[in-house]
Amino acid sequence: MDTVLNKDVGRASRWLLQAAMGIFVITVVIGILNGLDVIEFERNALLTHLHSGTLGWITLGFFAAALQLFQDSTGGEDPWPTRIATAGILAVVSYVIAFYATTGIFRPLAGAFTFVVILALFGWVVRQASRTTMTIPRLAVLAGMVNLVVGAVIGLLLGLQLAGRDMGLSDGAFLAHGSAMIGGYVILAGMAIAEWKLIKDPKPARKSRAGIAQVVLMFLAGLVFAVGAFLDNLQLITMNVPLMVIGTIIFLSRVGRSALKPSYGEASSGRMFSISVVFLVINISLLAYLISQLVAAEGDVTQIPFGVVLAMDHALFIGVMANVHFGQIYDLTQGRRQLWGWANQVTYWAINIGIAGFLAGLLADNTTLKRIFTPLMGTGILLAILVYTLRFNSQDEMGASTGPQIATP
Repeated sequence: MDTVLNKDVGRASRWLLQAAMGIFVITVVIGILNGLDVIEFERNALLTHLHSGTLGWITLGFFAAALQLFQDSTGGEDPWPTRIATAGILAVVSYVIAFYATTGIFRPLAGAFTFVVILALFGWVVRQASRTTMTIPRLAVLAGMVNLVVGAVIGLLLGLQLAGRDMGLSDGAFLAHGSAMIGGYVILAGMAIAEWKLIKDPKPARKSRAGIAQVVLMFLAGLVFAVGAFLDNLQLITMNVPLMVIGTIIFLSRVGRSALKPSYGEASSGRMFSISVVFLVINISLLAYLISQLVAAEGDVTQIPFGVVLAMDHALFIGVMANVHFGQIYDLTQGRRQLWGWANQVTYWAINIGIAGFLAGLLADNTTLKRIFTPLMGTGILLAILVYTLRFNSQDEMGASTGPQIATP
């Protein structure tokens, strides 16, 4: 049902999402220039593009969703959301700077700071879970956070090894880090937020066996992929596909009808969450295809078509996560939607037509398509960031200290 965010969570959520948008500008600018082949970026800049997107945009936005989902429903004061938001923003900013400016010990130090903040949020969520009714979106957030912690540990160890410390990691650790963060964490995060917003009257988790099965299957899919990659075990990696496909089918059977309800022609957050489901299916289909190609190549990652890898990542990072996070922000700026109201349509269509064309260009290895749709997608995102920033600031000037009514199960 609709409820009002308490003051602490409302403030922390706006901070996190505003910071996420600010950092996302870096991701988008590098992406536009790279997609247009204007600049040939060095490895540090490309790693900055990746991590400013996965940590700055996706993870800070995920933090905001987790705080809202697990907020104290009694209305009591809780300083931890504000503390976690502040520390999370500082940690991620330092990490992004570290990837761009250094290759030494500063990276793992910033990574350790980020890891501590992730653990703090995880601890807060676990504490709150014992005080509230567990729903499927909340269960998915918990499962996603476990894989986030696993991926963060591997990433921290990789950072130390790249800084010259012998951590004894195999080449498979790089794939394990990516699979835990993408297949294990981000997919579950996207599913959780989409379901939270699409299903307005969720059943308690104990009453939804299908929902529990969905979360368990997707959690295990990410875990076996990460462990299989770490151990260089193709049989474990292959197990990801049936787990992931069955989990996705269950997800679609549960949210599909709700995803069809919003009108794509009317400005609303509902259509953002609905289109995210479409891109989620595209992402998972591409991931299953890539795993089959990896098995066919007997584990030789150099034989994997790189354009398909990029298409898979962008379907998830932009098609899914940009839509669910901008949908969150749209809901939080409920009272200011008419400020630059024309942008509600322009940004939605520019982003989603842009990402669809960009994916087609990657899959077809067509440079012309990529050069046409990269600036369309990027401009749509930058305009959305500008508009939502203005709305956040306008809302603050009106004295909004709490969030608007939003759906929280």
